[in-house]
Amino acid sequence: MSKKIVLTCVCCLNILLDNMEFIEESNNEYILPQQVYDEFIRQNNSKLIKKMLYSKKHDIIQVYDMQIRTDEHKIYKSIVTGKLGPCFGKCESSAISIAIHNNGVLLTDDNDNIISNIGNYTLKWLNVNDLIIS
Repeated sequence: MSKKIVLTCVCCLNILLDNMEFIEESNNEYILPQQVYDEFIRQNNSKLIKKMLYSKKHDIIQVYDMQIRTDEHKIYKSIVTGKLGPCFGKCESSAISIAIHNNGVLLTDDNDNIISNIGNYTLKWLNVNDLIIS
């Protein structure tokens, strides 16, 4: 069964790009928040950037930008400011909001940051290493 997997950080993206065959063969939909993509580009690793451009061109990883003045953006702002519970950075906050509004699973490389609920929303998480191994 196909899952919508929302990447929470650049580390997850790097691991997926290093395992391109796996993500090409999986039936999952990979969603990369614009905030994570922007941070990734700033790191300027040309080898991984080439893989990312390939994956965008072939719709393997979809870069997703929230529209302002939407419920999705309001939830993002509430998360990033800590109004719904724990405060997260821009990358994680955007990923959480996107996952909430797209019934997605959050992909992480750090199990210490996993929370099961934020506000009234239940979150589903998956560790990137568990995804690659499965």
